[in-house]
Formats: sequence, C-alpha cells, structure tokens
Amino acid sequence: MSVTGESPTQSQTTPGVRGFIIANIYRLQAALGIRPHTISLLCGCPRSGTSAMRNWLQLQPGVAALFESRIMISAHRFVEEVERFSVLHANKNILLPLIRRLVFSYCAQTKFIWRKQLVVKEPLEPIAFPEERYGAFLQSMRMVFPEIKLIFMVREPVGTIWSMTQRKWGYSLTQGDLRTYSSEESIRNWKACAGLACEYAPDPNVYVCMFDKLIGEPEEESRRIFDFLSINSRNYFQPKPTKTPGFTEEEKEFILRETQPQRELLSAITAAQQR
Repeated sequence: MSVTGESPTQSQTTPGVRGFIIANIYRLQAALGIRPHTISLLCGCPRSGTSAMRNWLQLQPGVAALFESRIMISAHRFVEEVERFSVLHANKNILLPLIRRLVFSYCAQTKFIWRKQLVVKEPLEPIAFPEERYGAFLQSMRMVFPEIKLIFMVREPVGTIWSMTQRKWGYSLTQGDLRTYSSEESIRNWKACAGLACEYAPDPNVYVCMFDKLIGEPEEESRRIFDFLSINSRNYFQPKPTKTPGFTEEEKEFILRETQPQRELLSAITAAQQR
C-alpha cells in the first residue's frame, strides 16, 4: 500500500484491518524519525477562518494539516520551563532539539508527514493560553523551529466577536466547565491577535490572511498563499456563507470604534502584500 494512496484492494479491507495498517505506518514514520519537508503554524483569533483555512490546505498536494493537536502548546510549556530553571537553561542546546523531535514524532504518529509540508492549526485564545501570552507562544515556536512559517488569519471584528460570543468553549479540556466569552473579552482577544499580526507582518516568513478578502477574492488570495507556502496547485479556496452578526447598530459601532487602530494597520499591511 502507498503511504498516501489507496491499494487496489482497499475496498475489500475491513475498517479494523485498515486502521491497524495505518497505525503501523504512523509508528514506522516515528521510528524512522521521518520529518516533514517544512512546518507552518496557522494561528490567529478564534472564529477567524482558521478551520476553513486548515481544511482547504489539507486538500492541497504535499500538505499535511493538523487540527488543534495541542502538541505545540505543550512544547511551548516545556520551553517556558527551560527558560525558567537555570539547570535546564544551561542545557538548552540539548533540550530544544529534543522538543523539536517530540513534536515531529507525535505528528508522525497521527498524520502522514513524509515529504510533506506540515501545517499545524492553533488559534490564540484563553482556553489554550489562560494567561493570554500569545506572543510568548510564538516566540517559543520560533525558538524550537527557526524555519517555521506563520499564517495569521484575521477576520473583520464584528463577525468574529459575534461568533465568539455565540458558542461555548472548553470542549478540548479533559476537565473543567464549559464557558462563554463576553463581547468585551472577545474584543480584547481580537485586538491582541490583530496586534500580533501587525507586529509580525514585516517578516518574510509571515503571511497575514484577511479572511474577508479570501472570501471576496478567493482565486487571487489563494495564489498569494500558494506563493507563500510554495504550493503548486489550482485548487482555489471555495467560500461558504457566513452567519450575519446579531449585534445592534450601537454594539457594532462600539466594536468598530474599539478596534479602529488595529483595523487601520491591517488595511495598510494587506495593501502592501498585494503590490
């Protein structure tokens, strides 16, 4: 059986046997120390199109896209401890490669990554990062993966904040009560993520994708993302309808007023990307 294809008799293979074969392929990847061709982090404020982007990239040739595996968050915690304890910090040159291998080994046991681009989706929000130190997470990832590419998803704030307030959070935790986000908390989250996108935008290994532009100009924006990730494909993003925010006009005006500085910076950044 090919690693990425189907065998001629796969239709005759029972799900249990197929699952056994796939699990063993994953284990073999990890045992052989298989590494992906490149690695990218797909991040940004939740409800900004990160899931749609991950699902679309997963369909591209040579791409393996993970959906919130949380392994990179765990790696970040390890890096923080390396920076905190002097005995670990003294052996940083040993520990950082170990953390790197841990991430790749974990991914190899859950996804076909051989000769592929690995894209890991991790939205920046308080359930994943209770202290809301999103910038520290990005710094840790760049410490472990100096070559990593960052894709920041940014969606206009009114729709993003409405979507954040309409769902419950915490399903990914083994313990803990589900919670909701208020409009004020969601605005703070959006501003923090937009601020980081603006801060990192000048870096050549960073791409800021405005979700609204991806929906409005799917072919043009798809090509820019393909260029950024060096993907040879014509499988452009296919937009789907989004829900209309239920805020009052007064609430919309408040959100736009609160987010105006970040929105102005983002407009300048996206205009520069299209030149």
